[in-house]
Amino acid sequence: MVTSVSEHYSKRFTDLFHVLGEEFDRHVIEDPDFFSACIPPKAHTIVQLEVPESVNLRLRREVSLFNQWARDLVLKQSEPVVAVFKVDSHVLGRLGGYQ
Repeated sequence: MVTSVSEHYSKRFTDLFHVLGEEFDRHVIEDPDFFSACIPPKAHTIVQLEVPESVNLRLRREVSLFNQWARDLVLKQSEPVVAVFKVDSHVLGRLGGYQ
């Protein structure tokens, strides 16, 4: 578990988290039937990024830190956990061109 994220990363991660959340919300609004069939009621969603192994190590490390930061943030706010629905970035890509 990431116990401390530098202020630099925290700002960047917060901004990215908001962008991904808006993108996810847009997909939910555009296709509510699909999401209501996939996501349990009152579930919290965790958007996780994926990068290919061919991407440089520094970026892969930052993506890994972001994914852990996002999981920790959502799980901390999910007490008691009803359900957690993980959305990988490639899923968003299939739903509407987001990569």
